[in-house]
Amino acid sequence: MSGIDDRADARQRCHDDRNLCVSVCPIGIDIREGPNFACINCGLCIDACDDVTTALARPCGLIDYESWTNIERGRRGEDRVSRLVRPKTMVLTGACLALAAGMAVMFANRTSGAISVQHDRSPVAVVLSDGSVRNAYTIKLLNKSATPHAFDLKAEGADAAMAIIGNEAGKPVIVPADGSEAIRVTLTMVRPQNTDVRFVTRDVAGKDVLSAFDRFLFNNAALQRMIARDFRCFFVMLV
Repeated sequence: MSGIDDRADARQRCHDDRNLCVSVCPIGIDIREGPNFACINCGLCIDACDDVTTALARPCGLIDYESWTNIERGRRGEDRVSRLVRPKTMVLTGACLALAAGMAVMFANRTSGAISVQHDRSPVAVVLSDGSVRNAYTIKLLNKSATPHAFDLKAEGADAAMAIIGNEAGKPVIVPADGSEAIRVTLTMVRPQNTDVRFVTRDVAGKDVLSAFDRFLFNNAALQRMIARDFRCFFVMLV
């Protein structure tokens, strides 16, 4: 007699008055009545049923995880069929391999830091006494590694002099491990014009090169107001 027949015979002779499979179910369904959409597949009824059938010296597996096809085969008294390689398993395996490959590529290309830049909005531009225009930015450097890193910073795309407030010229910026550092940067342009600026930072100890884009803005209205003010002051002095 096959296992399917044994389980069918055990199903007919199931006289568990304690209804343990129902008592342990967190949903309160009776799985002996057949598959139920409310089942959460916790498996508690399987353990309870196996404990009872083992104590009664009956074959285990009266309640078990099974496909609907094999359930129908068991009702017809046919043998259970189990195939490891089938369309479903092939698709799932391919999806898992693709996901693993994507994660491997992401980790391989992962940088040790990140950079973001924010232009000062009030004022957008400052006209200096010599006629040059200065823009200020807040640059945030992020260190994703477990060790401190030093980053070199420079500005490209604009003929402007860069200065890092609170840091010596040419000295790299130290960012603590798993931390960030916000620095103030100014760009001063002698011949001001509206142009794109690319801030580039390079990890001194590694090969990571990070960049962020912003704009150098020339406030013509501010310059005109300054010239008019200086002209009024000069005129008052002459009078």
